Amino acid sequence: MGLLAAVDGNPLGVATARFGPDGHIVASRVAGQADVQWMQHVHGVLPGDVDGVAEILAWCAAAGCTPRFELAPADGFGPLAAALTAAGLGHRTFTELAVAPAALSVAALVDDVVVDLLPPVPSEELT
Repeated sequence: MGLLAAVDGNPLGVATARFGPDGHIVASRVAGQADVQWMQHVHGVLPGDVDGVAEILAWCAAAGCTPRFELAPADGFGPLAAALTAAGLGHRTFTELAVAPAALSVAALVDDVVVDLLPPVPSEELT
């Protein structure tokens, strides 16, 4: 996002903002690509952040963007889920990501884990 924002004049309207009392929520929006969902991103929202949902949604809406919230499982998730649902947002999918050094074999660590390598997806299929 930083590279896109650094283009002379920021023609795509890239913006980032921090929310929450200590700034632990990070959001990005790209007004010039409002239909590209991965660019409209909110990360770091916790169950106790229910009161901040409206502010985040308003910030995104001001640029014509609908955000994608990345949420981690946590105790007390119900009220946050209700606030997001009331705003018209809903769960779509779970994504699990594993990070390991390239030389590390996952199979050598655990024998009952299946790792699928997926082929690259053309970017036009991701929108």
